[in-house]
Amino acid sequence: MALTTSCQANPARPRHTYRDYAALPEGAPYQLVEGELLMTPSPVALHQRLSGSLFVQLCDWVKGSAAGEVFIAPFDVIFDDENVLQPDLLFVSRERSSIVQDFCRGAPDLVVEVLSPSTASLDRSRKLRTYSRFGVARVWLIDPAEQTFECLLLDGATYRIEVTFAGEEVAEPPGFPGLRISLAQVWPAPSAPAGGR
Repeated sequence: MALTTSCQANPARPRHTYRDYAALPEGAPYQLVEGELLMTPSPVALHQRLSGSLFVQLCDWVKGSAAGEVFIAPFDVIFDDENVLQPDLLFVSRERSSIVQDFCRGAPDLVVEVLSPSTASLDRSRKLRTYSRFGVARVWLIDPAEQTFECLLLDGATYRIEVTFAGEEVAEPPGFPGLRISLAQVWPAPSAPAGGR
């Protein structure tokens, strides 16, 4: 199943560059997408817990496999002068470690987006299109409300869903041999709200 990303940038808006982005106060909640500065709200506790759990499980796998490095937001991924994104998590393989300098300057091997009501549309449209345009091989979309974990693979110019995990399954994402992610440890407790940012 291919995912389309038809949302277009608004041509009436002024175009910004990395210079404009870099001039923002440190920690300002913005991303630069197709020359447009987009503000993203600060993540709520649920989002942070979920991202943190995924980060720990990925880091454990990286330590055991020496496969590369994992980074957690906020951490800039600089694709070009008009596209600077901050995925919730990203992985860069050991073979491509040269792209990690002060920030990540180029396409990570994997980006992870934790969906929330205020960001899901952006994550599934313009950000996904940017990731495909610059050659990010794999994207994981994590939906805490639906308790789904989608593994996407770049196939030509679009992404296709390789596999979807759900509920309390143990996810074994393609392309990461030996990685097992316990979704029961990722999702919020039944009493916790599943809302987003």
